[in-house]
Amino acid sequence: MTLAFPTESVPDNFVSYMLKHQEELPPITWNNLHKEVNWLHITILFIPPILFVIGALHTPLRWNTAVWTIVYGLMP
Repeated sequence: MTLAFPTESVPDNFVSYMLKHQEELPPITWNNLHKEVNWLHITILFIPPILFVIGALHTPLRWNTAVWTIVYGLMP
């Protein structure tokens, strides 16, 4: 989709021009929140850390793993 607008009527401030000529988006409410969320990003952001915590809670901690975790965490 290409936007066609006359270039001679566009003022110096392009942002204010576009905000003035675009239709407003509907407000986000609890009823339409599920439509506005990008579920792929939510899955990528939350599922791996949850799985890592579950795995860490079910794996016995050994001293060499604990030392490696601290050393690796302090590396710049």
